[in-house]
Amino acid sequence: MLDEATDAPGFQPFEYMVVGRYLGEPVRLVLVDWFTCGRGIIEASLPHLLGQRNALTTAFLATIVAPAEDPSVLTTYLNSNLESAAVGNWTWTAEFLEALHELLRSSKEDLPQ
Repeated sequence: MLDEATDAPGFQPFEYMVVGRYLGEPVRLVLVDWFTCGRGIIEASLPHLLGQRNALTTAFLATIVAPAEDPSVLTTYLNSNLESAAVGNWTWTAEFLEALHELLRSSKEDLPQ
């Protein structure tokens, strides 16, 4: 499924993901599943960042999300940023950020050293 959704199907996407090149996409897919199946949030109400393939980049995760120590600052940033803000009444919350941080911690632990 993930291979078929890449820009170059068959071009070693697993190897790219393992080294982190496309880490954002598996994180995005898990988050969308968690929001929609686990929390009952309608996918259309999610931010653009989560609704478009490859929109959640590894660079964004590494430079904006992962180093954020103050959840309120990150929440404010994500809710006001065009890419990460959602249409309608859905907003980033401390619970959602904790889920994202936990997913990033898990992803980091799975990367080869």
